[in-house]
Amino acid sequence: MKRRLILVLLCVSMVSGLFTAPVCTYAEGEVIYSNAPSFLQAVNVIKEYDSEEENLKAPLLRHEMAKIVVGLIGGADIAKGYVCEPVFEDVASDSLNGDYIYYAYQNNLISGNGGFFRPKDETTYAEFVKTLVVLLGYNVRATYEGGYPYGYLKVANAMDFDIGKSADEVITREEAYHLAFVAAETEIMATDILGEKTNYKIQDGKTLLNTYLGVKVEEGIITSNGNTSIYSKNAAGEGRIVINDTAYVADERMQRKYLGFNSLVYIDEDTNKVLFIRENDSNTAYSVKSDLISDETVKNSFRYFKDENDTVAKRLKLGDNTSVIYNEVFLGKIYTNNVTANDLMPDSGNVYLLDNDSDGTIDVVFVTDYKSYAVDHVSKNNEKIYVKAENSELDINDNVSLTDVEGNSVDYLSLEEWNIVSVAGSKDYYNGVPNSHANIVVVKNELKGAVNAIGDDYVVIDEKEYKISADFEKEGYAFELGRNGIFYLNVENKIAACDYNQKTEDYGYLIEAYLSDASKNKLIMKIFNKSGNVEEYIATDEVKFTYNGIEDKLEPSELIEKFQKTEDGEKVTENQLIMYSLNTDKTLKSITKHTNTASYDNFSKAFSGDEVHFIARRFQGKYYISATETKIFGIPEKVDDYKQYQLLSVTGIETNKYYDGVEIYDLDEDNFAGALVMKSNSSNSVAKTARIMLVDKVGKMINANGDHTTSVTGLYNGKEIKIAAAETGLVNLTGTEEKWGWQYTDADDNVVQVSYQNVKLEDLKRGDVIQYSLDTSGEISGFRILFRPDKKASTFYRHAFGEYTDLDRVASTDLLMVYNDVVRVSSVAAIIDAENEKAVNFDGDRFDAIIYIYDEKENEIKVGLPGDIVKGDRVLMTYDYASPKELVIFRYK
Repeated sequence: MKRRLILVLLCVSMVSGLFTAPVCTYAEGEVIYSNAPSFLQAVNVIKEYDSEEENLKAPLLRHEMAKIVVGLIGGADIAKGYVCEPVFEDVASDSLNGDYIYYAYQNNLISGNGGFFRPKDETTYAEFVKTLVVLLGYNVRATYEGGYPYGYLKVANAMDFDIGKSADEVITREEAYHLAFVAAETEIMATDILGEKTNYKIQDGKTLLNTYLGVKVEEGIITSNGNTSIYSKNAAGEGRIVINDTAYVADERMQRKYLGFNSLVYIDEDTNKVLFIRENDSNTAYSVKSDLISDETVKNSFRYFKDENDTVAKRLKLGDNTSVIYNEVFLGKIYTNNVTANDLMPDSGNVYLLDNDSDGTIDVVFVTDYKSYAVDHVSKNNEKIYVKAENSELDINDNVSLTDVEGNSVDYLSLEEWNIVSVAGSKDYYNGVPNSHANIVVVKNELKGAVNAIGDDYVVIDEKEYKISADFEKEGYAFELGRNGIFYLNVENKIAACDYNQKTEDYGYLIEAYLSDASKNKLIMKIFNKSGNVEEYIATDEVKFTYNGIEDKLEPSELIEKFQKTEDGEKVTENQLIMYSLNTDKTLKSITKHTNTASYDNFSKAFSGDEVHFIARRFQGKYYISATETKIFGIPEKVDDYKQYQLLSVTGIETNKYYDGVEIYDLDEDNFAGALVMKSNSSNSVAKTARIMLVDKVGKMINANGDHTTSVTGLYNGKEIKIAAAETGLVNLTGTEEKWGWQYTDADDNVVQVSYQNVKLEDLKRGDVIQYSLDTSGEISGFRILFRPDKKASTFYRHAFGEYTDLDRVASTDLLMVYNDVVRVSSVAAIIDAENEKAVNFDGDRFDAIIYIYDEKENEIKVGLPGDIVKGDRVLMTYDYASPKELVIFRYK
């Protein structure tokens, strides 16, 4: 094996395991140390290395030197806690790394000076080199060459240890790690004593790696990974790579990154697991974005431009045996009919070309070909993502990975309408072959604005230019000059979809507006936005102002007058619901003020009043709200009490209640409201979460304000969360007039009332089902109990027409519930309650219910699956008029 300095000639970055980086080189002769720390950690020389935490530029201290050399002889675990008689006056066995110091001393790897070791002194280059020379057995040769320090330096330089430092210069951690990396691969000098004669001989093939660390090294081309091979579709098997016709266990990152590369593979001899891989110096690679590929590319000649301004295409030679890997799956050899020139020229993505033997001919071509779609909806039961314009579906299986643009794993069930999915799928995947391979990058990036100009491959939106995805027109989208819309970007930051039907402005509640400087031309508007945050937005230039459908451009000093009223002889902000949009720098772009005359065409207030009766999602029998789209703003009596501002949920507004201070805005032709304002006296008693929480445990924590308060841990929206209370002593919102709970008859025929009244948050128990409200700090400001588990609990059912069985058992809310036995169950449905036969269908796109299990026998709660439901289970199910929402399985002792 060739010993050499680590010269990095090429940098490659990975996004979702696919090659996407441009080629970049370092200046000739520059030494790069980035591989060394992770290599040493992989082979157990150093432990707990954290590239973000450890300061690699800091000087190496002498106690750290001892720890490294001990690790190089396989003592990283053995030396910990090692105790011997103290030798150095400044080192005790329990000193920092004292155990490693004495272990190294007992193995003749280090020495002190006059009874001292100086553990916290900085290590010089000569001191560290001497330990490595001794460790490798070359100390006798160093003595012949003149001894310490120059004899050791001379020997070290012959062993590729030279990093251009003088003997007394301090060595840094990264330099020490690099030298340890080189030392680990250096052949050991053995001492052979025959009588009075001593012979010194280099042991061919024996290194610190295979002698002390149990690591063997394979050198060659990695021909296969868990997805595919560079020769055929036959993969090495899940979690494996193949080098020199032998399979080894390797993690996913290694499998993807090094396929086709001529590599040095470091393998644990006991487990056959790959610990580390690095490229050999015979590899040369090129990465080319799809936009820079020349149309002159043919099967044996790949042509590309250096950048967008380059006019002369460069050429890379492809031979007959060049392999093409299309979206991580073998497509074919260049000479076969399986590969066309078009396969080498993706409309979106990039091509990565690898010459792994330095002969000037590309050996492997990796094509990343993205197709971008806008999400319509997802199906939990069918494991599919349904996309919009093409009206097709994407299968989710074990061979499909979903990540965000940072490479973090994404649950496909978290996808929302208009998210963009950029799919790099194998040819088989697009042909619908089961269990075929695909990488999907989920992008949640949108912009709002007007189309100013349209070019061949670009569009100008609000004076900023954006590239257009190759899939934009294919999916049936088109730009409309001058029209406002919402535009969605893909993994390449290109526009992949657009929607002109949604509002380009957001709702917000105006708290305060004022001019901040003497020039009277800097307007600050404090707004409670639809995300539940109080934000300050600034305007220093003209802002588009719309009222009653009429648009105008107003300076800040003019705009503020539109949102003021006179009070006690002074102009003050008139608090109100507005619509607004922002520029990319978060400054105000447009504001729309509502009219007080109801209109379907313009932003208007359709209703305002007190004693407003709410019945099953409608106010006063006329004004409707939508469970998913309507934004409901809970506004406190004191406008500067920001902690009391709340975003409310429709399922928390109680049926058959009368509310004061209700304002309804932006109705459509079907009387569905775009937004509501509910003033403080109407929102105090409302639980704001549409979903339930299944309580696991209650504890104490310090909240955002540093106060000690109650914490609740449980399952919410299919995941475990922990949330703090705004204050201690919060009491269940159920009042004394309502008997939430249930009744049963005891052995003496006495009727016993079980009530949920006056329960404090800190008194919640495992298995309780609650809804809670949050303040703007994200802390619980109120809660209500929907159900408390009890083996004696009687069953109940409330159907969609609002009629009740066991009325006192059901929370007064439009959230419908049933608590009963599972009387029949199959792979596609469960029937709950024999009398009413409420069905839960597992098969079909509408089934989005989340299932929880409360197991009293095992004293645990967890997220479940439809297959966990069995006949005889007692379940609590919440549902709306359309479909089940959440289902809790209660299993009692």
